[in-house]
Amino acid sequence: MTATSPPVGRPYVLWVSLLLNALLVSALGTVLLRSVPSSPPGHDSSLRLPDPHRMERLLPPERRQLVRATFQRHRESIHPHVHDLRRARRAVAGAMRTEPLEIDTLREAFATQREAEAATAREIHAMLIDLVQQLTPEERRALNKLMREGRRDRDGRRSRE
Repeated sequence: MTATSPPVGRPYVLWVSLLLNALLVSALGTVLLRSVPSSPPGHDSSLRLPDPHRMERLLPPERRQLVRATFQRHRESIHPHVHDLRRARRAVAGAMRTEPLEIDTLREAFATQREAEAATAREIHAMLIDLVQQLTPEERRALNKLMREGRRDRDGRRSRE
């Protein structure tokens, strides 16, 4: 048997192939990273805390303390409800994973979650009412616009309402 020598070709073809593979891998990585949800898996983002940093940017620097002070005043009343809501959501997820499915347990878990969502929303709304009472009409309009722009429909598109 005779030894064959490697084909005498053009070495740049190998480099071009490697470059194209690297570009393909980076393009796939970009697509995958952009499709990662901003919330943890299984997290229902239908109820979330307002972002105080975005709210502060609406105000002139000398008035930004209003947002911080209002959030701080309501922190102790909101956080227990947020923790209850997280526990309720975990209970729903656990009930859905249980085999065999226990439908009554799932119904109860959903009922508890609804109660926790309502209680959390009440506290968040009380904080927002406290805040908007302190804002000028222009600042309230800006906050309203921010809240509308921050809301997304179920399919991920920004709401127009």
